[in-house]
Amino acid sequence: MSYLLIHPEDLENLLTMEDAVKAVDLAYGGAAKFPVIAAPRRRVHSPAGVRLSTFPGGVPQLGVIGVTEHAEVVKHEQAVQHYEHREHQVSLLHDGETAELLAV
Repeated sequence: MSYLLIHPEDLENLLTMEDAVKAVDLAYGGAAKFPVIAAPRRRVHSPAGVRLSTFPGGVPQLGVIGVTEHAEVVKHEQAVQHYEHREHQVSLLHDGETAELLAV
């Protein structure tokens, strides 16, 4: 099994703003044609206040599907949330036809 391990700094200046806007447009267009490829954010909470958020989705035209997740410690003070710690996001990218892990 082989996949790309991509660090945040590897993504810097990878796309122009124009290319990024085109990619987002492509993703929304794909979700409109095949809505089950996108799902709402899901969150679970631990008793200690750790919240794990997951963001699943894919782009059919690019043949990819995946999920991004991140965890944070959330404290509530009336109607305001405070974040004592926010961890880095982790994304998993899979081939949309074979399920092969392509990148982390």
